[in-house]
Amino acid sequence: MTRLKVGRTVLRARIPGRRAARAVLVNRPNGGPVMSGPQVLPWQCQAGAVDAQCNQPVSYSYSYKSSVTGPVRSV
Repeated sequence: MTRLKVGRTVLRARIPGRRAARAVLVNRPNGGPVMSGPQVLPWQCQAGAVDAQCNQPVSYSYSYKSSVTGPVRSV
């Protein structure tokens, strides 16, 4: 899904001849909270943070470990 608003959204699915299914989705802001409440302060953000909640663009990194040579190499 894209452009899901922050907060509760009801998702409904219907199949002809069957009972409708319903699920409630809760979309949280990028900075949370996800499960445990507000962010603990004071908090030191990493470089690249774009706001006071330390949000930053997504980045990915991969590691490779050879079954022959053993050491982990970042790709």
